[in-house]
Amino acid sequence: MAEKNHQRNLLSYTTVGVEFIAVFGMLLGVGLLVDWRLGTTPGLGLLGGVCGFAAGLRHLLRRVRSLRDEYVEQDIDGIGRDL
Repeated sequence: MAEKNHQRNLLSYTTVGVEFIAVFGMLLGVGLLVDWRLGTTPGLGLLGGVCGFAAGLRHLLRRVRSLRDEYVEQDIDGIGRDL
């Protein structure tokens, strides 16, 4: 049972990176699309990239914090005491 929980937690941590890239890419894409429509290259694309990075980082930190709290609550393999 502990092995399945450990694998599930590892899988959760790997999805965090994918989520970061998705948020960053989505806002960067919106900035580039608006840039292309308005002809204001590269201003809004850069703004979208910066906002996407900030939003992605915020999401990443919140997600890792919640996963860490779950991990500590489960105290898998006694590792939770060290976190």
